[in-house]
Amino acid sequence: AGGAKNGIWMTYYAGKEADKIKIIAAYSNGNLNGPTLELSNRGQIDSELNYKNNKLDGRVVSYKFGRPTAVKTYANNELNGPSIDYYSDGTVQKEVNFKDGKQHGTMSWYNEAGVLTMEYEYKNGEKISGGIVKKE
Repeated sequence: AGGAKNGIWMTYYAGKEADKIKIIAAYSNGNLNGPTLELSNRGQIDSELNYKNNKLDGRVVSYKFGRPTAVKTYANNELNGPSIDYYSDGTVQKEVNFKDGKQHGTMSWYNEAGVLTMEYEYKNGEKISGGIVKKE
């Protein structure tokens, strides 16, 4: 369509690593549409993103050494839905919900043993309650 990018496009690293893929992205009429993978120079996935008309839309995952470090949900380029951060061993560190780019709902923090340590409640970006979780 008039020279606009369509289909799957691959971008490569420069210089000595010019044979290694850096980004694999799906385009439609010149806009990012669908999944995009960003790869490390070692060939591991650094991030998995989903786009709709050049805006983040859907699940976005960040990785380190092949393990997820964060899973976030977007709609129309704003955080919208669950967002989870992980410790390096894969244990959940923090869970928070978003609505229209603002924290909305429960935010929970866990220690490395997976025990809930803090919990807050948010409404439209404002913290309304919560604090340190007391152990019985």
